[in-house]
Amino acid sequence: MLEKSAKPLRTHPKAALPRKNEMESPNAIIITGASSGIGAALARRYIEDGATVGVCGRNRDRVLSVCGAAPRAIPLVFDVTDPAACETAVKNFEEEAGALDLAILNAGYHLATDAAAFDLETCKRIMEINYFGALNCLAPTIEAMKTRRRGIIAMMGSAAATIGLPNAGAYCSSKSAVARITETLRVELRAFNIDVRLITPGFVDTPLTARNEFPMPFLMPVEEAAALIERGLSSKSYEISFPRRLIWGLRLASLLPRALYFKLAERLLPSERRTD
Repeated sequence: MLEKSAKPLRTHPKAALPRKNEMESPNAIIITGASSGIGAALARRYIEDGATVGVCGRNRDRVLSVCGAAPRAIPLVFDVTDPAACETAVKNFEEEAGALDLAILNAGYHLATDAAAFDLETCKRIMEINYFGALNCLAPTIEAMKTRRRGIIAMMGSAAATIGLPNAGAYCSSKSAVARITETLRVELRAFNIDVRLITPGFVDTPLTARNEFPMPFLMPVEEAAALIERGLSSKSYEISFPRRLIWGLRLASLLPRALYFKLAERLLPSERRTD
């Protein structure tokens, strides 16, 4: 939740901020899930570039750590699963920073799941954060940008959205849902001059992936991933996906006959769970 004052946590004087007109250089940016991982790396990059950044997260200390002493960093502590808090955060950010140019809806959660020990609550939690958390932030973001007929919304997807992977069913499903609604938003919001993008990363070295107990091919440093995302968002590309070898490998796997893919995917399970 946001603080009871419903105001951003400010640790430094507010700076006078000139507006920029080029969307290639967004001036006012909100990033959810920015207290660690890709979100934190992106926030730091945009702050260094001179943008005003709403650094969003649930953990106050980590949010403030990302902000540091930067006068253009606005700490926003709230939970994306709370629709009212999301609406308040966007409103407060615009009151302080001006019109929102770019929203990167990045907040995410992952926990391995196993159908043989099915945990409905874990599945719900993953969907609540990864999918509905993004939707909760979308509502006020679209409303703000629609009025001005200007803005960019970037949704954080995943290579895991490409195909169902063992022990990641809930996560794959949540990111597939993000990818599908992003495609729809791209079409439906064009008339309002709102540019919708999809970010599709593979394995990135973050606290989230540090939990994984399996080899992660083409694991990428978080700073490299953030640089690719920032560069992609300054281009006209709809989808920012990386690394190419992993992305294309998964896309090719999704084109295989189902029976063949299932046999291959089963090899990712422990030996005692395989049927061949």
